Amino acid sequence: MEGEGKFNYADGSVYSGNWKSNKKDGFGTYTSADGSKYVGEFTNDREDGRGKSTAKDGSTYEGEYRNGKRHGSGKYVNADGEVYDGSWINDRKQGFGKFVSANKMVYEGNWMSNQKDGNGRLKDPSGQVVYEGLWKNDRKVDDEEKDSKGGED
Repeated sequence: MEGEGKFNYADGSVYSGNWKSNKKDGFGTYTSADGSKYVGEFTNDREDGRGKSTAKDGSTYEGEYRNGKRHGSGKYVNADGEVYDGSWINDRKQGFGKFVSANKMVYEGNWMSNQKDGNGRLKDPSGQVVYEGLWKNDRKVDDEEKDSKGGED
């Protein structure tokens, strides 16, 4: 296929949009058989550029993609209402980002492979700073030091 068109796959998924050399390329909408959907840019049959995906559980991601993965800046909202808005590398939270938990605790800071890592600040729902400092492997560094000395976490 070349140009604009619609294709119904054998598994029930549907793509409607631009094609190049029989591959999704340019702007389009892909709806999978389970009801999840991606609307945005494609290159060589993969999500690439800006787009928005909605999973069957209602979670969404809107932002940049590269080679079929979240990559660049983007905002993810899960079905429980938790929000991450920040940097992504190869489908992982990486770099600076802001996370709001279901109970409205807010973390702003650095991430490494989906975990809080580096400098960051945690605030309670009223905006009061609960902790500001270093994080490692999703934990406050101070907590790790207490644990290694036999203290309570």
